[in-house]
Amino acid sequence: MTDGDNILAGECLSDIVHRLQILNIDDMSDRDIVEPLFHVETEGMELIWVDWEQYATWSENYAEWDFQEVIFTEELGTTGPCFGVDRHELINLDFEMNRQTDQPFITESGTYTASFTLEFTDIDCEWVNGYIVAYDQWCLDASIVQGSLTSTNAPIQDWGEDWNEGRIHRVWFFLDLDSLEPDIVYEFSVEILVEVTDTEALPILYKPGFGINYLVSTEWRNGVESKTVEIPPDMMPEYFTAAWVRARGRPHIWTLGRRNEINAYMHEVVE
Repeated sequence: MTDGDNILAGECLSDIVHRLQILNIDDMSDRDIVEPLFHVETEGMELIWVDWEQYATWSENYAEWDFQEVIFTEELGTTGPCFGVDRHELINLDFEMNRQTDQPFITESGTYTASFTLEFTDIDCEWVNGYIVAYDQWCLDASIVQGSLTSTNAPIQDWGEDWNEGRIHRVWFFLDLDSLEPDIVYEFSVEILVEVTDTEALPILYKPGFGINYLVSTEWRNGVESKTVEIPPDMMPEYFTAAWVRARGRPHIWTLGRRNEINAYMHEVVE
């Protein structure tokens, strides 16, 4: 993650983030997960943050999230927490990213163009998706203009817009892996609608966020029909001693999966 406008390919030091989630596999239905409980324990590795804190009880080597409500999970949707550990890992990044705006310093309300590039040095993954975000800030309200995501040359396989109360704060896209090629600069752009809410802060430096998710590998195993499913030791990092999920309603048929994913993200910038 960075506040800068460039992420370069090659070796870099990465934070480690874990997710413990329920995925509603593509079965043409939506699911209600009744009061799910997520549990994880570690040894020799400290937890340093958790999300969904309002549901969490946690310490350096333990976390449990007790969702005492029914969680609706749409088809292919996920439910569950993520958390960080006190560890960094040296990884090799097979792509680089760039961001620029036609007018980085906002002087008045209006519509501004944000441009991004993505270039691969190698393509050895299961899928690639990306997203652009523009959220309300302390001095301005930002959103993405409907239908403004464009690309001159990227093989976009699917894309969508996430609406919230009549505004778009996030657009996403999946790239066609079979059509991607290394050493080609893929270009993207969106229109950002900015409404200044604090004129005394002008001029305001503002840049929308840009992220790429690069799925390196996945492993799947058949589970069992039960209310609780435990992750076997050989599917967990070596510093995990336990991880399980429980749904308090009817038993579910579980499939176990482990996913290794690289996430590169340029934060939204506002100054």
